[in-house]
Amino acid sequence: MMNNKLNTYCQRLLLLLTAAVLTSCEHEIDFTYPESQPLLVFQGGVSNIGTMVSIQRTRSMTDTEPQDLVTDAEVWIDCDDGTSERLEYDDELEYYRSLTGLQGTPGRTYHMRAIVDGKTYEGSSTMQPEAPIDTVFLRSFKVMEERIFMFSVKAVDPNPDERSFYWYRLLRNDEPFRWGCRSDRSSEKGWFEYDIICSSEREMTKDVDDSGKEPLHEGDELSLLIMTTDYNTYQYLQSLVTSERTSSNPISNISGGALGIFTTINITASDPIVFHKDEVPM
Repeated sequence: MMNNKLNTYCQRLLLLLTAAVLTSCEHEIDFTYPESQPLLVFQGGVSNIGTMVSIQRTRSMTDTEPQDLVTDAEVWIDCDDGTSERLEYDDELEYYRSLTGLQGTPGRTYHMRAIVDGKTYEGSSTMQPEAPIDTVFLRSFKVMEERIFMFSVKAVDPNPDERSFYWYRLLRNDEPFRWGCRSDRSSEKGWFEYDIICSSEREMTKDVDDSGKEPLHEGDELSLLIMTTDYNTYQYLQSLVTSERTSSNPISNISGGALGIFTTINITASDPIVFHKDEVPM
């Protein structure tokens, strides 16, 4: 069961889908856009934890002012079961949230409608079933006599007869450490299995590892969040990786000429594992 701190982090996951923060080292990926034409950026959606949407305007690359948040939009979440709810802006949290605690139901499609300055922007996503985590463990292998440490997961594939898509976040002491997106293509049918490289022995002797983050330390607590999602979100996550290399914009599923993503994610959390190098099997 998730503790309170991890539950709070899960509530922030939807907002981490923005290109400005979704990297293992949390550095920025700049959107490319004409400086004379600010664009809207949407981020957020519906999960089994809650519902939230953030809207902001792009700024000049040289602008040092705080982010330009849109606080006066009308934001609605419509479900294909006929229900509809207007989200309210929270000044403290700086995003639009559900006052009823709206949580997603697997199989349902959720549709966002946002009206900003008289123009309507829309996005849709279908909630996927959760992927219950069966096993997590640490293991290692040697490359040129150097040990490489990995976090391994085996989870139940909720759609064994169809392609399933996953976004994972590995946390170190309840803070972001590694992330990625995968499908179940290379896993045994009925399962999602994956190894996440955490650190090498060489990296552990440095102040920062090869990704620019603080390396793994003895006694660190590792836990995993697995999120099932739809194909559009999977494509968006893949495009974020491409954006790091090419400085191009990630793809968007928001109509009306805006950037960003509206998604659904179903989050499952693992129990934590404490890293002790000498106890990790080969």
